Amino acid sequence: MSQFSAPHFQSHEAAREYLEGLRWGTERVCPHCGVVNQSFLTKKPGVYRCRVEECRKDFSVTTKSVMESSHISCTSGCRRST
Repeated sequence: MSQFSAPHFQSHEAAREYLEGLRWGTERVCPHCGVVNQSFLTKKPGVYRCRVEECRKDFSVTTKSVMESSHISCTSGCRRST
């Protein structure tokens, strides 16, 4: 059995959720202003918006990471990081 048969390699959503757990655990942090647990999910899957009035920027698990400007999918990013 290959290590790539793990659930987080099977779909983009599963990979994103896996990466969110690795990066944030249970406390999502805005990468722009650093505030903890003050964000909400937007209409786009995996995109959050900071609630702080001075910030209000959108972000995802890849924002301000090495994968931010990358054109590879989350599943490929997970494979490369293992």
